[in-house]
Amino acid sequence: MADSSDVQQAKAQLESARTEAEDSRLRRAQTEHAIATLVGEQASDFQLAPQPLPAASGPQGLLTLFDGGLRRAQSSAATAAYDAQVAGYRGSVLTAFQEVEDNLAALRQLERESVSQAAAVTATRAALELANHRYRSGLVTYLEVVSTENAALAANIAAVNIHTRQLTASVLLIKALGGGWGAGEIDKEVRADSSHAGR
Repeated sequence: MADSSDVQQAKAQLESARTEAEDSRLRRAQTEHAIATLVGEQASDFQLAPQPLPAASGPQGLLTLFDGGLRRAQSSAATAAYDAQVAGYRGSVLTAFQEVEDNLAALRQLERESVSQAAAVTATRAALELANHRYRSGLVTYLEVVSTENAALAANIAAVNIHTRQLTASVLLIKALGGGWGAGEIDKEVRADSSHAGR
């Protein structure tokens, strides 16, 4: 399921947002440290003695340092974006789990339907044989044979529809699990199956 394209995309977005939030926090910390250095405070011992001004002192340096809360706002925005990406990632993972469970449940239900429909197909085939036998014996008209053939055909069509739904659910399950097989993997599987069959 980790190979699912939705989960991979959400994970990449999460990593990008995490990196942006960390960069923003680092820029904010650098600004706060520069301000503390400019006004002569040491973060460790709060000295009141003036410290040397940083290289970017003067009006331009002060404009860079005193940005009216811009870096704090950028840091907060990056953190909020990261939190949104975390929620999006969790949602993608939960959706992937839900898709897997839905398709597993569908496959279980379709298996039960398949067993039931196989019994119906067997019963209609037996009824068709009996109707043909009775027609050849002269006991019934051909209308009964046609009617029984219609019922047998309907049972076969229903069985094919169930099988089609099973195949569709299997493909959706494989997709929800994040994969499938590439051409190289299929070749390996075929070779492995043929080597096991040859033993």
